[in-house]
Amino acid sequence: MIAFQTREVGSFRVKGKLKPIVIYELLCRIEEADEKLKKVCELFAEALSDFRTQSWDQAIEKFKQCIEKLDKDGPSLFYIGLCEQYKGKSHLKNRGPGWSTWKKSESMWKKQAL
Repeated sequence: MIAFQTREVGSFRVKGKLKPIVIYELLCRIEEADEKLKKVCELFAEALSDFRTQSWDQAIEKFKQCIEKLDKDGPSLFYIGLCEQYKGKSHLKNRGPGWSTWKKSESMWKKQAL
């Protein structure tokens, strides 16, 4: 059996589903994952947790660290944009996990928030 290094990139509401679905990014075979990648996965998970608790500044800082370590990181760039967009918006306080959705025609990293 082949094992893979993955990371959760978020819970999203998608058309046709009643409950949010969890999306994972497949990164590499587990034996190819170096310590740097494993650390970035841990850091990204922490940043995602901060995002979910609406700790925008903490999340941005950790997502930026992910980008520094990987040079480019689409999911981190995506979440930094959302954090910047959501900062100071008190109407988001009562929303739980999975409160965003994708437009069918757009890619994951161009997700539209509700």
